[in-house]
Amino acid sequence: MVGACNKNGIFYAFVANQLSAGPVWQTQLTRPYITGDRECIAAAVWNGTSLIASGGDQTTINGNTYAGSVRALNPTTGVPLWQTGLPGIVVGTPTEDGSGVIAVPLYLADQAADWGYYFLDAATGSVIGRISLPNSYSFGQPIFTGNRLVVEVNGSTPALVAYGVTTPGPKITSVSPNTVPLGKSRSVTLTGSGFSGTPQVFVSGTVVTVNSTKLNSPTSITIQVAATLAGALDTMTFRSSSQVPRIPLPTPVTVASLSVHRPFHPLSLQSALGPWCRGRAVPV
Repeated sequence: MVGACNKNGIFYAFVANQLSAGPVWQTQLTRPYITGDRECIAAAVWNGTSLIASGGDQTTINGNTYAGSVRALNPTTGVPLWQTGLPGIVVGTPTEDGSGVIAVPLYLADQAADWGYYFLDAATGSVIGRISLPNSYSFGQPIFTGNRLVVEVNGSTPALVAYGVTTPGPKITSVSPNTVPLGKSRSVTLTGSGFSGTPQVFVSGTVVTVNSTKLNSPTSITIQVAATLAGALDTMTFRSSSQVPRIPLPTPVTVASLSVHRPFHPLSLQSALGPWCRGRAVPV
């Protein structure tokens, strides 16, 4: 089988030696191409069981509109196994490592802080980590090598940057309060044991962000979080956030899947990266 996404937003799958017979199946990943850099051109990643396909333009998932997306497709039917909306377009090809972590480059995003790389769980599509690279047009395919991740950084000074892997910190046993109203900020207390140093707290997903972290004691951390609508938007433009109409999500948002990390500059991931890469690594 071979497949590719057309600029009409449709991913087509063919039998490799029967191309003239037409596609075996097709799946709509994004809206049809309109103009500019918003287009469905990324190659899919085959991990042995599913096809990881990304969208470089607006799409709708479960009634919410997102700037970009990643989907795991059934290779036989093209039916999505999971779908994850992201707050920016994905025109570069993602990479999956041996432990099931997908690294996804965002080429453009509505908010500067959303630019960079997102990390998804290949089994569920859940966002499990990210690298924020404000105003960096990330197009090159990320490369997993050993316990490092090499990515392209296209800021004022383009460069290749290698990130290391962190070790997950102590387990969080309770979160209070565990909801945040959309568009609001809230102080949240995390309870556990063994907290020390300068912990980093990550909230899964793209709606809730952690703005500050304070270590109170070995058993308590206070974080300031905000529930934004990043990830649910109509990308009429990526250049001016004031011109981007947003689509409300149900309120409130539950603060879930929190984890604490021991800082290890500059990468913080929830799960260890495997020693080999399932996606085809293309040096940038």
